[in-house]
Amino acid sequence: MELGQKIRQLRTRLGLSQTAFGKLFRPTVSREAVSQWETGETQPSSLNLQQLTLLAGENIVLSGGNETLVTASMPQYRVMVRGAVQGGHFAEAVERPTAEWYQVLVPLSGRYALLNPYALEVIGPSMNQTFPPGTILICVNVYDLPKPFKFEVDQYYIVHRRQPDGRIEATVKRVRRSADGSYWLWPESDHPDFQAPIPAAGRPGDEVKVTGRVIKAIRDYD
Repeated sequence: MELGQKIRQLRTRLGLSQTAFGKLFRPTVSREAVSQWETGETQPSSLNLQQLTLLAGENIVLSGGNETLVTASMPQYRVMVRGAVQGGHFAEAVERPTAEWYQVLVPLSGRYALLNPYALEVIGPSMNQTFPPGTILICVNVYDLPKPFKFEVDQYYIVHRRQPDGRIEATVKRVRRSADGSYWLWPESDHPDFQAPIPAAGRPGDEVKVTGRVIKAIRDYD
C-alpha cells in the first residue's frame, strides 16, 4: 500500500477531517497539504514523517522510492507529573511548584502523543474504585484537542471546581450523558463523601471547568 493510502487510512481510523488531522502536527499542516499527501502529489517532510510515526504507532520506511509501514515498538516518553487530583481539597494553586515536578516514563502512541501530555497524581479516595491513591494519570489539555470540543461518554476528564473565594478543587471524573442530553461528571468511589455526580455545566456559586482528558493511567511506575 502506498504512503498516501496509508495516511488516508490513518486519518479515517482517527475519525478526523483533513483539516483536523493537519492540526495534530507541530507546526500545524494545512488541509491542502494533507490532501496532497493522500493523493501522492507531495510527500511529508522528514519532521512530518516522524510525527506520522507517532500517530500510527508504526515506523515509516522510505526505500528506493517505495513507501511502506512496518510495526514498531511503542515509543516511550518522559512526562512531567505537575500536580495532583484530590476530591474535597480546595487550594489556591492546582499545580505544584516546578521544583516538585518529577518525570515518569510512559509508552504513548496515536493522536495524543503530539499534544504535550502531562501527568497528575491521584490523592485520596474520591475515585478509588477506578484510580486508587498513587495512580498517575496521563492527560492532555482539552484546548489542544480538535475543535469543536465534545465530551466522549464514559471517558475520564480532569475537572476544576472554583469556589467564590477563588480556591480550586482538581478532581478526575467519568463523563456520562443523561436522557435529556446533559452531561454529568461522576465519581467512582466507595467513600460516602464522594457519591454525588456534578453537572458539567456547574451550579450557581460552583464554577465547573473541564481542563484535561485522561489518556492513560499508570499504577506501578519507576
